[in-house]
Amino acid sequence: MLRTAIGTPFRSGDAAGTLIIGSVLTFLSIALPIGWLIAVVLAPVTALFLLPVVLFPLFVLRGYTLKMIHTAANGGSAAPSFVSWGLLARNGVRSVILTLIYLTPAVILLGLGVTTAFLLSLESVRLGSVGATVTALSSGIAVFSAVLYLLIYSYVRPAAEAVFATTGRFRSALAPKPVLKTAGTGDFATGWILSVFLLSVGILFGVPLFALLVGVLGLFGIRVMVAALIGAGVQRTLGTATKSNALGQQVVSEKATAVSAPIEQTIAPLSATDTAPTEADPAVQVGRSVAAGFSMFERPTLVDPSPDNERKANTDTTPTLDDGFSWGPLPETPTEQTERSE
Repeated sequence: MLRTAIGTPFRSGDAAGTLIIGSVLTFLSIALPIGWLIAVVLAPVTALFLLPVVLFPLFVLRGYTLKMIHTAANGGSAAPSFVSWGLLARNGVRSVILTLIYLTPAVILLGLGVTTAFLLSLESVRLGSVGATVTALSSGIAVFSAVLYLLIYSYVRPAAEAVFATTGRFRSALAPKPVLKTAGTGDFATGWILSVFLLSVGILFGVPLFALLVGVLGLFGIRVMVAALIGAGVQRTLGTATKSNALGQQVVSEKATAVSAPIEQTIAPLSATDTAPTEADPAVQVGRSVAAGFSMFERPTLVDPSPDNERKANTDTTPTLDDGFSWGPLPETPTEQTERSE
């Protein structure tokens, strides 16, 4: 699993382009928020309008991470290319919302712990020894619970993202049953442990070298490897749908192993009484059999289509409506012949 994940960023038909685009997006996802915080102090209104632009690289990367999890969960071992950026950004927004929902309990617990500690430190709040002890104990319990929840969150949230990436259903990623079922497997635990190791190595070496291209490239490569490990960890447990999911990926179910028989069509030959449809010769359709002197601006000539040629004996050469229709110059009238001779 680890060997396959390490080679994932380079096992692609467009590996160089994918690495370059991913590195640029990684750099922008870190540099733009830092610049935006400075802009908030200098020009708050302008910074507010620039917020979607600042967050766009982050959303694309989060959507690409989901796409990589989906690819690995369905047996793929190559990093996908950056295509359908709008779809990647929309899925990235959903991923951020999912993360915020899972972080809400930790934020509430930390808020309670910090608030009680702050109230305890105020001189205006006069509490007895029992009240101070209870307040300090409550603050400690809240902070400890928040830290414990964050540890659980770091393990459960990737499982929820894997459920969302493979099923395309946001509600399923919030349901306890599929998420806990996925997180409780040995394959996912192995992939998660390996991903934590790679992520630690990437942060250790990539962040100090962030200003250099090597550091940015390493951070994006670690992101792809971590997503590949998470996807490989849920490959056996997550049953996928047989239609395109919300991530815009074509999904194939593991249980749908039966192959439909090909449709056979037998064409019966025409009988003697059947009439075959008539169609112009291909050479005529493409204009290859048209005479060289033909002009599309020549006047049409009516001819006699009768096979017995009875009308050809008639001395009157003026065409009638009963005659056929063909292209060609009209016969000259006596008046036109006299004018030409003069």
